[in-house]
Amino acid sequence: MAKILKKYDKRTVGLLRLPFIQKVLKQPFFTTDLVSNLVKECENTIDEVLFPIEEDKEETKEQKGAIMVATEPVKGIFRNTVAALLTMKEIRRVSSTKDHFSLPPLNLSHGHLIHSFQLNSPIPIL
Repeated sequence: MAKILKKYDKRTVGLLRLPFIQKVLKQPFFTTDLVSNLVKECENTIDEVLFPIEEDKEETKEQKGAIMVATEPVKGIFRNTVAALLTMKEIRRVSSTKDHFSLPPLNLSHGHLIHSFQLNSPIPIL
């Protein structure tokens, strides 16, 4: 949308883009704080479910089955989080038309780890 407005502004010498971008900068989806908090929360949940503190080593089969059922939604959330991070990284790549409204590139500290997860999707992770 910003690129369309930028082209329109160049052709008409108007200033439609500036108010639009200023409103976008105030939106909660513009910052990555929310996604970062969700990722941390997801990592903590995965650690608790997949690597529990081994207090009771004698678990019954019913308890193990309950844990397996409980991890299914977590796996879905984790897959969605990984997909969202990869999408954000792609969106925030370095732009050829850079200005002060451009988003900085998203540098994921564990990018290699994210790419190592196999998502059940027909779209490959590049």
